[in-house]
Amino acid sequence: MSNTPKDILRLFREDLNPEDRVNAFQSAAEQLHDQVTVLASPERVITINARYHLLFVFNAHGNSINAAQSIEAGGSPFISFVENAGDAEIADSKLFGYSVGNAFDMQFNVQPPRMPFYLPPQPREDFGYWRDRGLLARSSLIAPVDIRHYSRRLLDALMGNDYDQQFLNRSIPGRELRQKELGQLLEEQGQKGRLVMYSNAVRELTSTKQVLETLEQIDAVEEGSSSFGTENSDKVRALAQRARINTDDGRLPVNIVYGTGHHTMVHIYRNLGIEALRVFAGKADVLGHLSYSGTVLDQFFSSHPFGITDEKVAKYSAQLVLEGMLWEPIDNAVEHGIIPKDRANFMAAWITVMKTARRQDLIDRLADIHAEFRTNPLSTLPILEAAGLEFIRI
Repeated sequence: MSNTPKDILRLFREDLNPEDRVNAFQSAAEQLHDQVTVLASPERVITINARYHLLFVFNAHGNSINAAQSIEAGGSPFISFVENAGDAEIADSKLFGYSVGNAFDMQFNVQPPRMPFYLPPQPREDFGYWRDRGLLARSSLIAPVDIRHYSRRLLDALMGNDYDQQFLNRSIPGRELRQKELGQLLEEQGQKGRLVMYSNAVRELTSTKQVLETLEQIDAVEEGSSSFGTENSDKVRALAQRARINTDDGRLPVNIVYGTGHHTMVHIYRNLGIEALRVFAGKADVLGHLSYSGTVLDQFFSSHPFGITDEKVAKYSAQLVLEGMLWEPIDNAVEHGIIPKDRANFMAAWITVMKTARRQDLIDRLADIHAEFRTNPLSTLPILEAAGLEFIRI
């Protein structure tokens, strides 16, 4: 008998078929939506709009430059809700308590801002470190939101993969595109897309619930409650009262700092009647008139505030299949000997593939493109070249 412990979540993951996974997340998202709707009663929405100014700060979470952009774009918020899965609820979060003490000491005891209570191995590349450092320097309260640690493990199990940006950026491997029939590929991508959409709905609705609950707690603390514990509540009360006095309209600035892929989360709030603005802090890094350009799969990721039709599922699934075929000459350079002509072409490859995968004229010919690809994996190279990319054959 083996003494090796069994990974229950792995067994759970392997036993669920894709449709069951989608249904599980859809059910959870619907329950969370009901809970959020209760928190956002008409009376409560009026109060939030009268007492708070909400701003979403969207940006990549890659490094210190992204963090600096987000801090600069966000101004000086009273409280910042930051994308961060953790173990504790906000009131029990070490980061929240630490930021409360920091803000109180800065504003009432004339103390310099504290540094984050950890130093990562490579500080220059750690977004979280610089984000926290910047918010502490601006005496903002910091409240980590999103799924909690135990929820994240369940999320991983249901997804069937580690839930991270790599999953969202992953295209269909060329070998899989050649082995499978087009109908099977489209069905699988539709399931994957729905899974991404509803799992993200669970994340963003959980976050929204935490934000609304915390704003309600701040209001209660200002009225004399001890929602954050006696010491923290006294400090939050003093900070909130001082901040309201120093604003023109008495509304406290609230930032919600998230990765750019979550850019439609603002519509959850707007659909509830809550006034919220958004800013794309990394706009300087995006060429052209766009503020943000996402992957094909991002379209599924950001659809849940609006709902999605079967027609949209079919459209996005077809784009995912086309995207995978377009990446083949680029991803498998060693096999095919196809190299971007220069660094400019290398840098342009991503946005070119994402734009080309959305072209309706190519989607209309998807069956023929896929049939040719199965016999010749370089058949999509002329499409890329016609779109402006230049390659050297080695």
